[in-house]
Amino acid sequence: MAVPFFVSAGIAVAGAFRQGAMIVSGIEGLIILLIAAAVVAVVARWINLPYTLALLLLGLGLGAVPAITTPMLSSEIILLLFLPPLLFEASFVLDLRLLWNVRTGTLAFAVPGVLLATVVGGALVRWALGLPWSVALLFGAIIAATDPVAVLATFRQLGVNSRLTALLEGESLLNDGVALALLVALTHAVQGEFNFGLATGTFLLSILGGAAVGLALGWVGHRLIATIDEHLTEMTVSVAMAYGAFLAAETLHLSGVLATVSAAMMLGHLGRSRGWIYSDGSERMLTDLWEFFAFAANAALFLLIGLTVHVAGLTKYPGAVLIGIVAALAGRAVVAYGVGSVLPQLRFPLSGAERHLVFWGGLRGAVALAAVLSLPATFPYRSELLAMTYGVVLFTLLAQGLTMAQVARRLGLTIEAPHSGSSSTRSTGALAD
Repeated sequence: MAVPFFVSAGIAVAGAFRQGAMIVSGIEGLIILLIAAAVVAVVARWINLPYTLALLLLGLGLGAVPAITTPMLSSEIILLLFLPPLLFEASFVLDLRLLWNVRTGTLAFAVPGVLLATVVGGALVRWALGLPWSVALLFGAIIAATDPVAVLATFRQLGVNSRLTALLEGESLLNDGVALALLVALTHAVQGEFNFGLATGTFLLSILGGAAVGLALGWVGHRLIATIDEHLTEMTVSVAMAYGAFLAAETLHLSGVLATVSAAMMLGHLGRSRGWIYSDGSERMLTDLWEFFAFAANAALFLLIGLTVHVAGLTKYPGAVLIGIVAALAGRAVVAYGVGSVLPQLRFPLSGAERHLVFWGGLRGAVALAAVLSLPATFPYRSELLAMTYGVVLFTLLAQGLTMAQVARRLGLTIEAPHSGSSSTRSTGALAD
């Protein structure tokens, strides 16, 4: 994935600077939005509503006010500004022992699951809307992966048992890189530049190369922090590593998502396995730092999604939006009930109740929007794809996100459920609220 269509990192950074100029010119509005976000986050806790969903609702309300100028939400802003801290925080605090225990389910959902969801969603769009196969499959890839911005922000407040939480967290961190790498090949197919052998090689290189870059930089970051006994420098190194891994992979046309995830996992694992030989309180300090970055990124991103919905053309393509939502649900159903039914044969038991939650927990968010926004302005059916993607994101965040806690409790999969049958110890990542 390279921002995500192998656009050079320099172009992406230039785009981010242009967006930065726009933000500075509206600094008063930004301050007002930050104050509103802080108030809404506090109120959301009072009424037991995930703060990300509360901010999305706030953005929808503010976006409906004509006097409020709609900001520009671009793929560069999402990928370069918001995604690295969200990915790094989730991966840094993730308990790798739990992730290793659910590796079979995580890999099955993240690789064959994404491929199946792409084909099923694309086939449905092709049949219902008559779009070309390449365009229909491209939309299937856009909505195939669950989003860590959406999934992690919601599941951390549910108290879901540790095994299922680790499965969904691990899946959401890995399948974005897989889906976006697949998206690159499908984009070339739409533009008439597709070569199966080259596309397959590029796909595998993007995934494996991105992970390798992240592991290497994670080791380097660990060694640097281990030689420093000053907390501000340690924090600076971790921030540089998070964004550096993403940009290094993007520059090499590899997966920036998997590079950031791998770097964070390597740093966290080496620190914990070697007793956190850094300065006193380094682990707690770094965890708090990245929790704050993730909170701020989530708040800003969900607010921006709500603010920009009314310019996405939802009312122009209502039929296509509805088909897009059905395609997203169908693709996720294949993952939860198709791949999920095969997992017990691979010695990875997954109950019917857990499969229901895997299905309902398939939220989409930042990555899907970044993917569709990165399509060139002259890309075939771009406006229709944009409206469909926004529709899917809104439906999953609101319809599924607002009912996630009730569904988990009804299925008996929360910690407090007397018949949960799971350990009451949640993963570190799930506890990071």
